[in-house]
Amino acid sequence: MSSDLPADQTFDRASIYLSQMDSDAERQALLACSAGITLDDDTAAKAVARVAGSNGNTARLVKRVKDLFCTRRSWDGTWRIAPDVRRLLEDHLVASVDTDTLLQLRVILADSADAVAQAAPMGGQLSVYRRRRAMVEASLQRLAVPERAAAAGEKLLDVWDEAEGDAKAAVRFVVDVLGSRMAGRAPGGDSFHTQLCFDRGLRARERGDRQAQERWFGLVWAEGKSLEEESPGSASEMHATAAHFHGIAVRDPATAEEAFADSFSWNSTATHRSQVLHSWGDLLSRQSESRWAEAEEKYQESYDANPTKEHRAQVLRSWDDLLSKQGEGRRRKRAETWRTVADLSSAVLTGVSTQEAKAEIRSTVADLNYVVLTGVSTKEATLRPKTSGQVKAEFSLQVDRPFVRPDGVAVSDLFLVDSWGDLARWAYDNVHLGTRLLVIGTLNKESYITRGGGKEFLPVIKAKILDLIGDRELTEGLDIDEIRRDDWDPAILDQHLRLVFGSGAAAEAWSGRRRVP
Repeated sequence: MSSDLPADQTFDRASIYLSQMDSDAERQALLACSAGITLDDDTAAKAVARVAGSNGNTARLVKRVKDLFCTRRSWDGTWRIAPDVRRLLEDHLVASVDTDTLLQLRVILADSADAVAQAAPMGGQLSVYRRRRAMVEASLQRLAVPERAAAAGEKLLDVWDEAEGDAKAAVRFVVDVLGSRMAGRAPGGDSFHTQLCFDRGLRARERGDRQAQERWFGLVWAEGKSLEEESPGSASEMHATAAHFHGIAVRDPATAEEAFADSFSWNSTATHRSQVLHSWGDLLSRQSESRWAEAEEKYQESYDANPTKEHRAQVLRSWDDLLSKQGEGRRRKRAETWRTVADLSSAVLTGVSTQEAKAEIRSTVADLNYVVLTGVSTKEATLRPKTSGQVKAEFSLQVDRPFVRPDGVAVSDLFLVDSWGDLARWAYDNVHLGTRLLVIGTLNKESYITRGGGKEFLPVIKAKILDLIGDRELTEGLDIDEIRRDDWDPAILDQHLRLVFGSGAAAEAWSGRRRVP
């Protein structure tokens, strides 16, 4: 192997470190170690032996590399070359080493990482971290080996699926930053593996990068179209999801409709198709008035395709926004709908409804679950994308009680609130520490597994409507002493509902307001 450096790299930091080496063997050892993301002495020795052919001097060469200023050592005995230097050194490696040797080096590093992952004991945060780090490195190394790239991409997605919270974000960050470099170094070109493209699209979706979503999901969609042309029915669920997300991200309406049509045909599950139809309806609702009737048809199909309350609430909210843009007659119809909901809910709650009203509301929902809160958010809304493609926003709401303790200290309750889809994105943009909100939704009970393996339950408010209320009061005209009573007169409930939804002109004013941008 020649020690000559590429002309355009003469003054980079990698060239400086290479120039400090006293022999070709030492330079080759440094380049071999640059291929590893995290190294131990045994792994480094195998890499150096493969590239430098060290003739018994492997231990000395490894020590020479470790003594360089660019080497970073960890408390657990592992070490690495500083990322900014390693990246440039790896460019020298790829340019200087023959393809067979480079592929064998990648396999050595991947197998060593696998061994670390398998040796890590189960349980404990440190062990989980080391195991996950090793699994990610093994997959990243194999992305550069053509015959192993497919399995590596799938493994990366498995690691990401298993991770939670910050760990999930960290795995995706590593894949986003390092994955393209590794895949681009695979012999035969700069193409990225499909799973890696899809994962990079998911990361772009998480951070709201529309242009990157269009690029990465578009590549996966294009592959799906190619597979369908060769063999109809061969596009996978991943291709269908990518087509859906590409349609949401792309700015050209015709391209978006084509992507939605492909996504709809490639995955026949009711959940997927209902989501695509919802997105399709949103697209049509943003176009000229001539296409609004088609948008309503898509909303209706989406509503019918998925009976879950959460999905139907999201569809109705989008449909409601479309109606708000239409003529006066449609706005009046919308106001009448809101008044009907208020009248029926109030009638059932107060026990004074007619049999016909009760029958009508029973035909609409099986049971009534209805929560109205005003309060102050105690933290920023957190956006949590789900593997299904949906997004959820969470925040806490502090709700003051209508009394204080004898010592004058106010009493309040803290509720966890979550929202989905467009409403979640609205919450992420608008709900901050100290934001005063009106929250209308349902009370749900969710379960989770504790660290000790037990099962606990947590009450959660599932928001259906969120509204910024600032200093406005929604208790005007209510008798506070009546509210403080242990038992309420049914009229109190009726007054509350009227204050939220209004009546007549007030209801129409409410119905014309947009809760989701």
